[in-house]
Amino acid sequence: MESGQKIAVVAPSGPLVVEDMKMGLSLLRERYEVVVPPSIGRKSGYLAGDDGERVAEMNEALRDPSIRGIVMARGGYGLTRILHLLDGAALRRDPIRIMGFSDGTALLHWANSQGVASVHGPVVTQVGKLDEESKEKFVDVWSESPQQDDVPKWGGNLCLLSHLVGTDYFLPPSEYQLFIEDIGELPYALDRGVTHLHASGVLTGCVSALLGEFWSRDGKHNYRQAVAARLAELGIESSHVPIGHGSANRPVWQGI
Repeated sequence: MESGQKIAVVAPSGPLVVEDMKMGLSLLRERYEVVVPPSIGRKSGYLAGDDGERVAEMNEALRDPSIRGIVMARGGYGLTRILHLLDGAALRRDPIRIMGFSDGTALLHWANSQGVASVHGPVVTQVGKLDEESKEKFVDVWSESPQQDDVPKWGGNLCLLSHLVGTDYFLPPSEYQLFIEDIGELPYALDRGVTHLHASGVLTGCVSALLGEFWSRDGKHNYRQAVAARLAELGIESSHVPIGHGSANRPVWQGI
């Protein structure tokens, strides 16, 4: 993307506090024109509006030729309800960058299923809580050219990955480096997620793993070592990367 081009902010998952977007929007606006729907603060229970509203918002951004990037306002839950209603043909005709994480894992894999690379990275409401390098990368990634990896990176939120197994949007490469993160899950649930990926045959092509943060909901415990131990039992070596719900969330290209 070039400076001055348009980035659309969307809320296809949970509801948000509009004020929490202030810093993220401010940073993006230093370099790009940012399009924010006037109704982005809508709420319908644990969703940012009903399915129809969230689909319409996503498809409007996908179909607008002036939009060169889409970034999620926040995660939460809701994308798996609407993936089948998103306009994949529009994205295939005019591939653009889509960034998000957490529940956004589903959106990134949907984009990959359309043959379009995506970026696992900060959502707008998270930016104010991030370290300076993550803030810089949040802006820089839109203008960077993705680098071809010898072994592609593939992954996202562990819970979301586990729930995408068996869908049309779950297309792991034959060989890849897994990257995963999560929040609010106890060690046994993280073990269950990894075990499900293993039992489904997905980890056959995994050459190694990159582990982000695995914070408890209260932010007092990081269960990354429990995940590393389970992967080690399956013969998969792992290392730490600064991604996830903590104070560092560096963008990671997927689908390259």
